[in-house]
Amino acid sequence: MSFLDSYRSTVNRYQSEISRLQSDRSHIAQDKARTMGQIANNKSWMSHTSSQSMIRTYASTIERLERDAARYDQKLADVEGRIAQAQQNLANAQKRLSDEESRESRRMEEEHQRHFRNMSASMQTTSLHVQHIEDEVAALKNDKNKIVVLFLASNPDDTDHLKLDEEARAIQEMIRKSEHRDSIKFVSRWAVRPMDVLQAINEESPTVVHFSGHGSSNGGVVLQGDDGTRKIITPEAIAAAIATAVDSVRLVFFNACFSSEQAQKVIAYVDAAIGMRTSIGDEAARVFASQFYSAIGFGKSLNNAFKQGKAALLMENIREEDTPMLYINSTNPAAGEHPLITNATAFD
Repeated sequence: MSFLDSYRSTVNRYQSEISRLQSDRSHIAQDKARTMGQIANNKSWMSHTSSQSMIRTYASTIERLERDAARYDQKLADVEGRIAQAQQNLANAQKRLSDEESRESRRMEEEHQRHFRNMSASMQTTSLHVQHIEDEVAALKNDKNKIVVLFLASNPDDTDHLKLDEEARAIQEMIRKSEHRDSIKFVSRWAVRPMDVLQAINEESPTVVHFSGHGSSNGGVVLQGDDGTRKIITPEAIAAAIATAVDSVRLVFFNACFSSEQAQKVIAYVDAAIGMRTSIGDEAARVFASQFYSAIGFGKSLNNAFKQGKAALLMENIREEDTPMLYINSTNPAAGEHPLITNATAFD
């Protein structure tokens, strides 16, 4: 039982008690009135008789009736006192009930306000959740127009040191400064081992696969073995790996020495491939690749981006402009004339 119910029960109990006591008082008053009437009658009868025996009888009766009347007076006084105490108790109980009703009203108002705040917070959370979903949907829509450049770098312990980190940094910097930078996602993998190639392709679904590192004179790609030393992967093996990603890969870029044979092998599976006719220096590899991706970021076609990369070599007075080779799939000769970024409006 709540405090409110308990106080209401107490008020009802005192009200019932007062009603009962008032009824008792009425009955006692009636009994006293009858007794007083009897006293008056006996006094009247006594005054009209001369018989001493009758006078004594009336006197005895009057004395008894007066004792009864006195007891009724005492009972009335007792009942009046009990009524007064019950009325005081009732007043106190009504005050406690009123106070508790006020507190209950405040509690209900606070609960209402808390419920309203919770509903508002819930609605805000729902709104934020909806907004988050809408943002994710928008991001997914934007991702459809994004190209992913997968940068695979390998420089095993037993090979000459290459500045692959500088190449990656330069490419990222030129992409960042391009018009369509938000449409290009640059992902790098380092110390790449053979199985890392397929794993990265599966994880990223790249548009461009960029190999950066050493190439062998027999046309193989130099990756890192489990012991940290070189492991040469044949052009046929690389082509087989690229063949599993034809649903996403449009360009394979071999920025490694003697990689033209590799490019020619994979061209059967993608729109275009870039390889190096002979050896290429660190600086030439960095300048050519960074300018190539800058042009891609400005919505230029593969042909135009390739030409800009070669022009950058000449601008930097690096006489290796004839080293890079661009190969276009013969079944799609127009591939070189369109930008990789689908939301780029420029066509060359």
